[in-house]
Amino acid sequence: MTTFKNNLPRFSRHLWLTLGTFVVFAATFAVYVWAEKEVDRINELRQHSLMLADELRQSSDDLTRMVRTYVVTGDPIYKQHYQEILDIQDGRKPRPVGYQNIYWDIVLGDDLRPQSPGLAVPLLELMRGAGFTKEEFAKLAEAKTNSDTLTRTEFAAMELIESTSPLIETNRAEAIFKLHDAAYHQAKASVMRPISQFQRMADQRTLGAVHTAEVRATLIRAAFILLGLLLAFLLWKSQRNLYATLGGSVSELHTRIAHLGSGNFSSVISVAKGMENSVLDWLSETQMNLARIDAQRKEAEATNQRLTKLYAALSKCNQAIVRCTSEAELFEQVCRAVVNFGGMDMAWIGALEEHGKEIKPIASFGSGVEYLKGLQIPVAANEPYGRGPTSSAFRENLPFWCQNFQHDPVTTLWHKHGARFGWASSAALPLHRNGAVSGVLTLYTDVDNAFDENVRNLLVGMAMDIDYALKSFEHEAQRKRAEEALRKSEQRLRTIIETEPECIMVIGDGGGIMEMNATGLAMLEADSLEEVQQHNLVDFILSEYKDSFIATHKRVMSGESCIFEFEIKGIKGAQHWLETHAAPLSDAAEKSRCCLVLPGTLPRARKPRNVFNTWHISTHSQDFQTVSN
Repeated sequence: MTTFKNNLPRFSRHLWLTLGTFVVFAATFAVYVWAEKEVDRINELRQHSLMLADELRQSSDDLTRMVRTYVVTGDPIYKQHYQEILDIQDGRKPRPVGYQNIYWDIVLGDDLRPQSPGLAVPLLELMRGAGFTKEEFAKLAEAKTNSDTLTRTEFAAMELIESTSPLIETNRAEAIFKLHDAAYHQAKASVMRPISQFQRMADQRTLGAVHTAEVRATLIRAAFILLGLLLAFLLWKSQRNLYATLGGSVSELHTRIAHLGSGNFSSVISVAKGMENSVLDWLSETQMNLARIDAQRKEAEATNQRLTKLYAALSKCNQAIVRCTSEAELFEQVCRAVVNFGGMDMAWIGALEEHGKEIKPIASFGSGVEYLKGLQIPVAANEPYGRGPTSSAFRENLPFWCQNFQHDPVTTLWHKHGARFGWASSAALPLHRNGAVSGVLTLYTDVDNAFDENVRNLLVGMAMDIDYALKSFEHEAQRKRAEEALRKSEQRLRTIIETEPECIMVIGDGGGIMEMNATGLAMLEADSLEEVQQHNLVDFILSEYKDSFIATHKRVMSGESCIFEFEIKGIKGAQHWLETHAAPLSDAAEKSRCCLVLPGTLPRARKPRNVFNTWHISTHSQDFQTVSN
């Protein structure tokens, strides 16, 4: 994914559209609830209107029943109930709770009331508050007026009963007739007729209102349902847009983010076709980048770890170079250090065998050393086994780096060994003695591409340190050979000096006696060289010859060979006349350090001159060579 296409605006538009639709949906729901309540309210109003009309009718019937019962029985409780009905209707007495229901039919002679009293409100006042039309209210008012007119007839009947005492039956019969004649029924019908007309008018009006409210509620319900379906569609569409924007489900995205947050960069995030430029797609891109960075970090850590190990191995090799006293010991320590501290699987050092045609292992350590048993690698390139890393490094005098041991064609003949021991990379570095290749250090590791530039530099430096150690070993061997030759030379010289019948001595540049054979010690009457070394040779020369001896000694120390004669006196007083042959002895810088003196005793009367051959001597501390006469 190389381009970025923002899906958020489309998702935002759908989200805002969905939110707006939801607001309209909620408002429609509120209106729908109101419409349904309005239907209920109109129904309640319809019922209330009919109940008020029915109450007026019921009151008229109750008045008729009470007055007729009073006229027949004469019980004053019914007259009291009659008057109470009128008082409640006119608002002079409290209206019982639930008065519109059955009330006076269950109030008997004991006058027990089924409901508690409420507020005193005239019936006409209740009718005015019921929202009746003028025509409807006029009918109710007409019914109320006719009812009041009817009450006059009823009061007249009760007065007729009460006009005589005791009651005359003819009066009772007349009163009963008044309450049952055609005029009474006509008056009663004049009360019920407006009520019936009111009921029809109210029924039509309220029924139309209920129908209108129901139609309105139905339309709003339909709009509410349509908006609900639209909202569901928009929610589904928003969910699809969200899915397309995220590239997957929220739970999947959360899981992927949690994996990345926990440092798990190896789990590949698969993106479905068509989900390009989604959050999951970019998260997949981030995962791949983080995985690449993590792999680079791990590779850098592994490289640093390998370098750290190689530095430790290099330090151990340097310690071995300082401490080891032989090549065999050094090679063994180097192989161990490279494996134990350098992180290599196996290391071995091979050297050219005596015929100069094959390389044979002389030191090894690590996993797979059994492979080296009986191994002989030809140096010649025309041999199949002579084109591998070890022989190539030896022949070309260059390091050989094999970064993929199992697939490099150079190591084809060794692939089975690499697979057996897990070798993934190898290196071969030539070792030198006196500038010439003398061996090869071969390394194996289980890491692919293990030998980067830094590792190569360290290993080349290690090989150079080993070369330096080999050079030091060679110098040490040369020094020991020179010392042995010097020791033998000194031994021969000392044998010559000790067995010479004439006096031989070595005089230092200050005149001190450094060496003297037994003949010389006897001539000076000394018991040991140490006793003689307590004096200068001048101390034994008679005074008249001292200046001549000193001058001659200086000439010899300057490089001349001289013959001179003088007389000495031993420690015990014996005197000898000597004819002395002196030659300078110089060091490697041709600087004279002492002189070789070959004195011979002569009678005082004869002084023959003899010529001595040239001597070459050396000591353990310095190399001296006689200058030829």
